[in-house]
Amino acid sequence: KRALLSRNGISRSIVVADSRGRLVIAEPNSLLLCSGLPMANVRHNAERVLTPFLRSSMCILGSFSSAFNIVGMNLSRDNESHLVAWGTTEAAVFVLNETKTAVQHSVTLDISLPSHESSSHFVVKCEWIRGSQTGVVVACNQILRIFDLKSSGTLSSEKAAITVSLGFQSNVKDFAVAEVGVEGEGQEHDNATRAWRVFILLANGQL
Repeated sequence: KRALLSRNGISRSIVVADSRGRLVIAEPNSLLLCSGLPMANVRHNAERVLTPFLRSSMCILGSFSSAFNIVGMNLSRDNESHLVAWGTTEAAVFVLNETKTAVQHSVTLDISLPSHESSSHFVVKCEWIRGSQTGVVVACNQILRIFDLKSSGTLSSEKAAITVSLGFQSNVKDFAVAEVGVEGEGQEHDNATRAWRVFILLANGQL
C-alpha cells in the first residue's frame, strides 16, 4: 500500500479539527479523538514551538477501531459530526457524537473496485458536498461515485447513487466540488433543486 501511494503521488491527510478545536487523528486501523485546545495552552512553556506533544500528555477523549488503514479524512462543514475517511481501496463515513468522544455508528461506502485489478485502481479523495450533510463524492483514479446517505442509519454498505466512468487518458489527481446555486425561484428551500459542479484535476495537469 505504501508503494501504491508513492507510485501515484498520494500524500496522507490523517488529522482534522472541528470549529471547537477537537481533533480526529488516524492511527493504524483506528481513529483517535482528542481535544486540541488544552494541549495548545503554552503560557508556561518556554520552548513552545520546539516541544512536541507526547501521546501521554494529550487530552484523549476516545478511540474507535477502523477496518482499514486510513489515508485521508474530511469533516463535513455542514455537520461536524460527520466524518468521511478513506484508505487505498475503501471508504467509510463515521458519525461522531456531539462531544466527539465516541463514534455512534459507521457506514461503509460500496466503491466496488475490481479486486483483480486492485494495483491499478485506488481511491484518490473523498469530499462532502457543500450544503448537504449526507452527500459524499468519492474519486478513484478513473471512477467518480456520488453517495447520498440520507437513508443510512445503521451499519450497512451504502450503494452509490451516481457512478461516472471518467475514461480519461490520465488518472485523477484531485477534485473540488462547487455549489452553483438553487434552481426553482419561489419554491420552498427544501423542495428546490440544488446544483453542483465537480472540477477534476488530472495527473497530466489538465483540468
